[in-house]
Amino acid sequence: EEDGIHIGVLAESSRDLRIVGSQGGVVNPSFLRIAPRVGCLYAVSETQVESDGTPGHVHAFRLFDDGSAPRLEAIDRRASGGDLPCHLAIDTAERCLAVSNYGTGSVAILPIGTDGELGDISDLVQHEGSGPNPERQLGPHAHCSVFLPGGEFLAAADLGTDSIVIYAFDDRTGSLRPHRVVRSPAGAGPRHLALHPHGTHLFVVEELGNRVVAHRWDADSGDLLPSGAASCLPQDAGHSIAADLHVSPQGRYVYASNRGHDSVAIIGFDDTAGLEQLAVFSTTGSWPRGFALSPDGSHLLVANQLGDEVVLLPVTGGGSGIDPPVVRARVHQPSCVSFWTGRT
Repeated sequence: EEDGIHIGVLAESSRDLRIVGSQGGVVNPSFLRIAPRVGCLYAVSETQVESDGTPGHVHAFRLFDDGSAPRLEAIDRRASGGDLPCHLAIDTAERCLAVSNYGTGSVAILPIGTDGELGDISDLVQHEGSGPNPERQLGPHAHCSVFLPGGEFLAAADLGTDSIVIYAFDDRTGSLRPHRVVRSPAGAGPRHLALHPHGTHLFVVEELGNRVVAHRWDADSGDLLPSGAASCLPQDAGHSIAADLHVSPQGRYVYASNRGHDSVAIIGFDDTAGLEQLAVFSTTGSWPRGFALSPDGSHLLVANQLGDEVVLLPVTGGGSGIDPPVVRARVHQPSCVSFWTGRT
């Protein structure tokens, strides 16, 4: 019932975060993605026919920074091809947008025009299957997708079917062709994916299994080869479900947020040794759903959804530690945050 996308300005000292504007017109904008080259922000409208009377949509906004305060301008709105879209991915050329429709378990491709406007869906693939968890896995639930290095493949994590589906991707036609399915353990619920900065590995966080799993990416065969796993939680943790996933700029650390335990896990990564849980730090708030790593890796910006706040946590020890928040900003039920360096 209020404006759903908020714009904040973070001081260069990283000690002040001011909310300077907001944008309405999008119902439940639960996930954001920025395309810096075309200067646009894209947001899902996570709705469904059964409860909202309308399927999901994707909204496009042009980003402006005139030196006074950044702002958004609505430029487009397109159907997502299903219910409850919850994630967006953009290819490196910023020509295509992939939408994960959680409710209906499908992945759609929308073309991106030269000015950032969206075209109609160029392809829509429907997942099939289920998992052993009757509350969460009665059917497919596409939760996240990533364009893999080289631009010829797309990986999509499906929480409902315990699988990562790899599609051959044609950026000229915006089409997907099934290529391979990589299975997760039964009941693991793969949720989010993140690429190593060198493009050698793909990481997946399991929402129900509370683990981070590393896969080596074989570009020649278009296959993912498991190469280690580590828990997101300490041994004495109670009920918790994992959420977001990000990798440090150097690729030495993987960060995962835990809802319930209300923390961020730091997991060390080595190409030879694999993954090792190093520490788990409190986000000092409730239900850290989404978070973002600053471009230089010096801070985490965390959306404590049920605490109605966004907090800024300094990253220490070259990436191996997290200090208590230096900034808190009140935002109603934040779910996703994203950094934008601005432009004139």
